[in-house]
Amino acid sequence: MSYITTLYWATIVDKINEAKESIHIALPSIDEELSECLITLHPDKKITIKICVDNTENTIRNGYGETHDIEKLLQAKIEVKQLNGNRVSFILIDKKGYFIFPESRIFSA
Repeated sequence: MSYITTLYWATIVDKINEAKESIHIALPSIDEELSECLITLHPDKKITIKICVDNTENTIRNGYGETHDIEKLLQAKIEVKQLNGNRVSFILIDKKGYFIFPESRIFSA
């Protein structure tokens, strides 16, 4: 069993699509790719999806997602909670967890 694994976007999508029970995510915010992936998965399977984000103007301004992507998740009846100042990022899929170190889209460009 490896204790440190590098997850690339394709790997994260694969793991999300393989989920059987639950997906828990904590991030500064949600971007379009992740929200679309979760929305596509949500109605097809009986999976619990819970998301915790710091959906503040400062987070969005710093390049960590968009408000309209969170609105899309809420419209799809996916639970999104607000946690001001959240700087811990992880994804937990079927009780197996991964820390994520997101990069601002402003700085990655």
